[in-house]
Amino acid sequence: MLKTFEVKDYALIEHIKVEFNTGLNIITGETGAGKSILVDAMSLLLGERASTEVVRKGTNKSVVEGIFEVTLNKKVKAILEENEIDFLPELILRREISVKGSNRCFINDTPVSLNLIKEVGNLLVDIHGQHEHQSLLRKETHIRFLDDFTSAQSLLEDYRKIFTSLTDSINELNHLKEKESLLKEKKELYEFQIKEIDAVSPLENEDEQIISELKILENSEKLMQLTADVYSEIYEKDNSIYDSLIAVKKNLNELLSIDNNFADILKELESALAILDNASSFVRDYNSRIEADPEKLESLRQRLGSIILLKKNMAVQLQKYLSIEKNWRGI
Repeated sequence: MLKTFEVKDYALIEHIKVEFNTGLNIITGETGAGKSILVDAMSLLLGERASTEVVRKGTNKSVVEGIFEVTLNKKVKAILEENEIDFLPELILRREISVKGSNRCFINDTPVSLNLIKEVGNLLVDIHGQHEHQSLLRKETHIRFLDDFTSAQSLLEDYRKIFTSLTDSINELNHLKEKESLLKEKKELYEFQIKEIDAVSPLENEDEQIISELKILENSEKLMQLTADVYSEIYEKDNSIYDSLIAVKKNLNELLSIDNNFADILKELESALAILDNASSFVRDYNSRIEADPEKLESLRQRLGSIILLKKNMAVQLQKYLSIEKNWRGI
């Protein structure tokens, strides 16, 4: 029940405060006395749209406030509790329209949205008149009137509990279906990855080994020429390194026969000759093992291509896996 209605600086009204009593209250007056302005102010309080034109000329803002008795109104109580607003026996609605265009709404001195004050207002007042809202004409209010008429509150509460339980079960079922779908997607991804890996069957670090082997096969001609040149420089050509060192050794032996100080140098030269001999043997043997094998070269290239393609596919699949995992964690 509306107990007090107060209007400040609205349209032509500077300030008016109206007290209402239990029963029928009637405001009368001649045409132009301002009755419709009060109705418009009440519509504003209940959440209707407004412009700065309603602010009385020469003032900064219009204020409309209503105090309602809501002790027995369970629907209003439910809305307030849902929005964490204190429920008191007297409900105070206030709306302020600034000349600058700002619009402020309050319920029990708590700032609220226009939609919330309109939702509460629809439960408190019906304004019947041209161009005004009437709850009897709004389809969304019909079920509330029917529930109130039947007085079957306990049955309604039982229904709401069952409906809430059913909704929760449906949500849980949908949640499980989403999990099932994601698990199926992960399973398909794993199966596809295993199939791709099995088709190639790569060994550990096989690609690195192939790259190293390819480098040798692709340069077989160059390796053969270089090793032959090295061996020739050491042993085969005229004035080879080996022959030069033998000549040096002969001279050192003659020097040693004269002066023992050349003994250490001679030993080092003999060590150098041994090292040179080992090096030449390695180069000769390496050269003998070199062979051009076009078929093996092509086979290794294809094998390396398969492994590289597999690694690229696995990288793409990893991104897909991370996406699935992110969705999974979000459920």
